[in-house]
Amino acid sequence: MSLHGLLRPDVVQAAGPVDDRVPVTVLTGFLGAGKTTLINRVLATAEGERLLVIVNEFGDIGVDHALMAHAHDDGVIELAGGCVCCSRNGDLGRTLADAIWRFSRQGRRDFDAVVIETTGLATPETVTAVLHRDYRVAAHYRLNGVVTVIDASSVLTAHLEHAEISRQAGGADRIILGKADLSDPGALSEVRRWATSINPVADIVESAVTAPFELASTGWRLAPLAALPPAERHGDMPSATVVMADEIDPHAFATWLDLLLVTAGPTLLRLKGLVCCGPDTFRLAIHAVQGIVHPAARLRQKPVGQGSYLVLIGEALRNPAVLSLLDASGALFGATTTYRGL
Repeated sequence: MSLHGLLRPDVVQAAGPVDDRVPVTVLTGFLGAGKTTLINRVLATAEGERLLVIVNEFGDIGVDHALMAHAHDDGVIELAGGCVCCSRNGDLGRTLADAIWRFSRQGRRDFDAVVIETTGLATPETVTAVLHRDYRVAAHYRLNGVVTVIDASSVLTAHLEHAEISRQAGGADRIILGKADLSDPGALSEVRRWATSINPVADIVESAVTAPFELASTGWRLAPLAALPPAERHGDMPSATVVMADEIDPHAFATWLDLLLVTAGPTLLRLKGLVCCGPDTFRLAIHAVQGIVHPAARLRQKPVGQGSYLVLIGEALRNPAVLSLLDASGALFGATTTYRGL
């Protein structure tokens, strides 16, 4: 049964009495769509509400978690090393159950709501299933809804190559058009039409929307999730984690990175990392999405005990020339590279 089929009147249930469990929002979106940027904006502007963020990362090192924790000292939990939608549901259940006592003061819970940021390859249905099926979780949490960020500048072509994008949009209560400023009005209208065709009941807004995780109550919830199709597993998507020396030569690194990105091309779905390029106490956040490099962001300080590292995701890692460049990072930067899915 498709996700659309789950919205028919004969397969939905009326909501029960007032529910005082913790609301959980599942945030999905393909690699590089802008999920972390959205959460950081919410955390920076949140007033009053105490938000717990659970970040699931595909690589062995949590880059997004480090960026959030850098700006916000408390309430960020990392689940690294696998995709929560297909291989780490047990970890998610334990994390949510443990958070009730882990983030509490004098016996009272110290957060009002939870946002789960999934990997760029995750689809929402099996993540939301944890909230319904895990008794440790269902006793304390309820599903607020699913928010999906799409990259408005590339989604019309990217969804043809990556089925996850359509599944993410199809399972959303709200679709947020990320990077809308990079699209002209005509193209943005086409993106809205595509999103509506995929999910006619979703609220479609731009990323500047106020309170993106405050979703209107629909008065119903999805039927028991046993009706959902089996989740797709992503264990065959290659990833690599490159851990480098604490300080590296910025000119050599820039040359190596340019060559790596040109060689990999758009099949390198995502590159992200934190790099220390000198004796100063700051690091640079590096981001690239399918060959497009975003300006490096300078962090205020270098966290103690953490050096330079990159996480790469995509079929480009099956290219021998790319693997040779990653091997060369050992001699250039004292790097150690570990692989998954190869």
